[in-house]
Amino acid sequence: MSVPSVDQHGIRRAGSRDRRGVRNFGRFLLFVAATPFALGLYGCVMGALTLRWPQAQATILGSDLRIVVSESRDSSSSLPGSSAFVDVAYTYTVNGRDYVSGDIEPYTWGMQNAALARIHKERYPKDALVSAAYNPDNPAIAYLEPRPSATSMMFLGVGLIMGLSGLYVLWCAKRGIGRMA
Repeated sequence: MSVPSVDQHGIRRAGSRDRRGVRNFGRFLLFVAATPFALGLYGCVMGALTLRWPQAQATILGSDLRIVVSESRDSSSSLPGSSAFVDVAYTYTVNGRDYVSGDIEPYTWGMQNAALARIHKERYPKDALVSAAYNPDNPAIAYLEPRPSATSMMFLGVGLIMGLSGLYVLWCAKRGIGRMA
């Protein structure tokens, strides 16, 4: 069994057997970080590509804000939770053909931020004239806000933070800093 030592700076160094758990934890963090990082990176790159798409004038057909109230799962709180979702429908014309869409941002994977949903409800009222970016290869795909979505950036950020944390844990294990109890 290896005995931890203390270096000249007073940092407790773990033996090689003790570092195995630290290394495994670092690898676990890297493994878990891979999925949100990959989704976020893909969504951000593909969302950035929509900035080059041509735009057409669109008319908002309808904009509905849905508020979903759920029972609290926490027994210590009697307050219900709520989520807000916005449903927008708009029509636009490309090369003499009419299209209808409801997508606001690209690559959100069905997730909406409640605060952003309320902003979208105000930004896109019924009968408003706005511009929609459409895919030149498939004009049926269009977005009111062509750019990397907030959801994609959130996934990228979470994956990046977890991945950097995993690399830091592995670096600490390599240097013999720390110990998993």
